[in-house]
Amino acid sequence: MRIHPVSTGFAGVCATLMTVMLPSSLPAQPVATVIGTRDDDVVRAAVSYADLNLASARDQRVLNDRVWTASAQVCRKALVSALIPMHRACSTRAFKDAEPQIASAIDRAAAGRVASRSDAIRISVR
Repeated sequence: MRIHPVSTGFAGVCATLMTVMLPSSLPAQPVATVIGTRDDDVVRAAVSYADLNLASARDQRVLNDRVWTASAQVCRKALVSALIPMHRACSTRAFKDAEPQIASAIDRAAAGRVASRSDAIRISVR
């Protein structure tokens, strides 16, 4: 069987375009680091913000989204067999408990302090 030269040329162009375009459309790393642990009856998580510039309103929103998502994940682990309204109440409470940490991180960024890799918002739920 013989392959037509136009089809191999077209395939080569497609492969080249995929090679050039694909890496730019995929994120290089995960957006957030969420580490969850369960000790006795407490579920904990840490949400990293070392990759964010919290002096920027956009990155502040990203941090809020990460903390909200982590709060929901922690509550899901803590309240495995609970009803959805209990999960929502737990997530809301966990997020509100984390708000002072978020405000403190934003204040430090406004003062010019750059976050280190170990800086994180800590969430815990019973």
